[in-house]
Amino acid sequence: MNILFLIREINICGGTHKQLLKLLDYATFCNIDFTVVTFQLDYEKTYSGFLKYRKQIISLSPERPWFLKIKGLRKFYKNYVRCYQVLTIKRIARKVDVVNVHDTGMEELFQLFPNKKIYWQINDLPYYPEDQKRASFIDEESAVRAKAAFERALGYVTDITVNVSKNADRLKKYYGRDSHVFYCGIEPVGILRDNDTFNRFSQKRINLLTSGVFFEYRNYETQVKVVESLIKKGYSVVLRIIGDTRLSPSYVRKIEHMIAEKELGDSIFIEGRVDEKRFKRLHEEADFFLFVNIDQSWGLAVFEAMSCGLPVIVSQSVGATEVLQDGVNSVFVEPTNDVAIVGEIEKLVNDTNYYNIISSNASSFAKTMTWDESYCSKMITLMSGNPS
Repeated sequence: MNILFLIREINICGGTHKQLLKLLDYATFCNIDFTVVTFQLDYEKTYSGFLKYRKQIISLSPERPWFLKIKGLRKFYKNYVRCYQVLTIKRIARKVDVVNVHDTGMEELFQLFPNKKIYWQINDLPYYPEDQKRASFIDEESAVRAKAAFERALGYVTDITVNVSKNADRLKKYYGRDSHVFYCGIEPVGILRDNDTFNRFSQKRINLLTSGVFFEYRNYETQVKVVESLIKKGYSVVLRIIGDTRLSPSYVRKIEHMIAEKELGDSIFIEGRVDEKRFKRLHEEADFFLFVNIDQSWGLAVFEAMSCGLPVIVSQSVGATEVLQDGVNSVFVEPTNDVAIVGEIEKLVNDTNYYNIISSNASSFAKTMTWDESYCSKMITLMSGNPS
């Protein structure tokens, strides 16, 4: 079997990108030939593991041609890029057996594979008018267009996989399509946290950590309110936010303005994209991990934090809760209820036994779901024509 993997960008560190990287590792282990095609590529800004596949990764963004220096010819550049992309795809398509698409952003290419089986891994569904909660992030007209484009793309697809059952339910309800639910795996961060947590608690100090590429559904504004409330209760709080800021600069500015307006600049720090060393350091120094996204599909960052023994406070709308247990290995909250979130943090701060139970169970759970068993082997089996 020869597979063509499609992914919109390989220039950030996100759950979709880790998912693809683990699948490439497994395909290599199985001696499966593959090619990866993407629109945007920057090895310095994504997981270092992609470097070993440089020969198999092809960017559909060509170098800017010499004729762009001639003003009158610039308008032809878009057509030039489109021709380059189509010819590149058609050349690659001749030698592949199946196409595996990772998430959205590549749908316009589906029509270029009329005789190939296309398996679409959908992590984030588009916003659609029927679901008012999700559509609140986008105007109704845009939601209608997004749904129509999504429906067109589905017409080319052989089979669909999702990483949470709620997305399988939505696909069935709104689009009439069945799908396979393959949970993501867990990769331990591989750190030993510092031993100063309870000393900090005795001094009413708390280190909070959260992570996620900046988008509105990350709900960072609620976390700003949590910090504000804890400070009013007499705690000395630090919240650090890991997350690429390039994709939604307007939302970054909104959160920055909120932090400044509430005079929390000494307590809340937007770390942006961090390297592996800084990533580990922030997890070592944290006491809690917050993940109170509104309707996040899975939440890879939740499991990375759990692998470090960090108690995670996670919103009930996050897909990760399908496999977690509230009050056992994590704590569930309503995403916008800052009062309840503050209450859960105080409960853990004031009950060291409860804190230790959640921490220990989180660490143990993180060892139970490997990428190969949970996701990669099932995906390769499906594409081989033997669905599980």
